[in-house]
Amino acid sequence: MKFFDDYFVFSSKEKKGILTLVIIILLMIIAYRVIPNVFKPEIQDFTEVRALIEAMNSEIESEKATSLFKFNPNTISLDSMLLLGLSKKQAYNIKNYREKVGDFKKKEEIKKIFSIPDSLASQLIPFIKLDKVVSTSSKQKYVSEKSISLFNFDPNTVTQNELQNLGFSSKQAKTLKNFREMGGRFKSKEDLKKIYGVSDKLYQSLEPYIQFPEKEVKEEIQETLEIVELNSAKFYEIKKGLNITSKQAGMVISYREKIGGFVNLSQLNEVYGLEDFDLKSVAKVEINPQSISLININTATFKELVAHPYLSFSDVKKIVNYRDMHGGFVDLEQIHQNNLINLKQYRKIAEYLTL
Repeated sequence: MKFFDDYFVFSSKEKKGILTLVIIILLMIIAYRVIPNVFKPEIQDFTEVRALIEAMNSEIESEKATSLFKFNPNTISLDSMLLLGLSKKQAYNIKNYREKVGDFKKKEEIKKIFSIPDSLASQLIPFIKLDKVVSTSSKQKYVSEKSISLFNFDPNTVTQNELQNLGFSSKQAKTLKNFREMGGRFKSKEDLKKIYGVSDKLYQSLEPYIQFPEKEVKEEIQETLEIVELNSAKFYEIKKGLNITSKQAGMVISYREKIGGFVNLSQLNEVYGLEDFDLKSVAKVEINPQSISLININTATFKELVAHPYLSFSDVKKIVNYRDMHGGFVDLEQIHQNNLINLKQYRKIAEYLTL
């Protein structure tokens, strides 16, 4: 009993403490059982919140749907695919599918594209139009045939755009331009071979069309110059012919490159710094509209079209969307007839467009 006496015999004070602890524990157990039944939580009504969330989701889906437009997956460009909301990866996957597998024959084939989930494919299918299918190979052949046109040219004065029309790549054309800007001159037809990237095959096709003026016009005899052709004139010719500053002459050449050449003198007032230029004072300048660079409205990329000062981003978006949906333009008049751009703007840009 010594063990019991050592560990289980409590003083009067300890007994009171134990009794108090037991009472507290019992009260806590009773409170745990009773309180939930006495103080019931108020039930919240989230009906309005759910309705608001559903309305917001519906509005988001509606806004997303309005960005979609009818398109032909066999002809749509990468730029237009991005406007549809596709990522760059998804757009390139569609392009690769066309090149490696072939044209889309059914709308549902869009689901075969890797990285396009079924949910996105289901949104796109109602907008797919396959009534005009153009094979990639025949389209590329058509573009290649249309983009090259041979004509007589002087390698010392030919523009970068004209070089590309002759069959030069953009890199080759830029190399030739840089060669001239660094002081290089072509004195014979064979000098064209000096340009990096110009193959013997390209040279042989161009050689009959290379022409040099019988007599080079030198800068020191420009005082006797009577007429300046604005689309082919050099820096000092423009400066003297228009009687303007060097900075203004540079701006004229820069703007000429952007629009593809001048078709009338009034366009000089569109050049930065020449807004108030008196056109009546011009007596030694003429314009050859035949020398302007034309843009093929059916093959030009979104980037090429939007680079033209006469077309805004919104204008180009409408034009490209219409072109992709209908397989191209058959008449330039379709641009303003379908309200893609207003009539005034159409009359300005039409001079630079071709089919």
